[in-house]
Amino acid sequence: MNELEKRLLIVVGLTCAGKGYLLQRLIDIGMKILELDMGDVLRHRKRSDPEFAKLISSDQNSGGFCSVNIVNQLADEKLEHFSKRPAVYLSGYPRTKLQLEHLFGSPILKTHQVSVVHIDTPREVCKKRALAAQRGRDDDHLDAVRRKFRDFDTETFPVIQRLKDEFRSFTFDGRYTDHKLMELVENLGLHDLIDINEVSEDIKEEFHLWKFAEEQEDAFANDIEFLGSSVYRK
Repeated sequence: MNELEKRLLIVVGLTCAGKGYLLQRLIDIGMKILELDMGDVLRHRKRSDPEFAKLISSDQNSGGFCSVNIVNQLADEKLEHFSKRPAVYLSGYPRTKLQLEHLFGSPILKTHQVSVVHIDTPREVCKKRALAAQRGRDDDHLDAVRRKFRDFDTETFPVIQRLKDEFRSFTFDGRYTDHKLMELVENLGLHDLIDINEVSEDIKEEFHLWKFAEEQEDAFANDIEFLGSSVYRK
């Protein structure tokens, strides 16, 4: 795989907008993509490292952002590890302008073609989902959710606008992920990441993937024909 055939999908939106659900549906339709959720990375590090937990607990529990230096350092470590992967689903980063500027200097932007997905789910829907989620997280309470919304408006929304200015993007309402899934794949040119042979018959029928299967077979036949003619010419 050539360097810029690798893909980095930056997925942004309010808390509980549907980022995890979108990832699952992409996997369901046979997409070979690996998740890098910086929120999960921070929570895992917090559980395994007591000193680290002291540094970030007050920020996370109140729904705020963690120290930019801490987040950027962890992001560098994870992005370097993930840079060899053909497709990365990045969520929870960048959320601030300083994080965005740091990401612009990341080597992964030189090896991966970047696309942005903005899951623009209504705020009331996100709030209800967050309060009903019962994920056992310290920030699953109303005050934390309200602070996340405020931080999103002041810090993250300008970041999303900048990302959309810089990279190819697709925006949709997270209540209608299933209806928009194949449109997203089409608009962002993600077909090459899908292995139709890994998809169940029910999913093929639900998303009309039989059409996509026929296109893949035609493309494969054309490749074989081209290779055959090339060998013949030699």
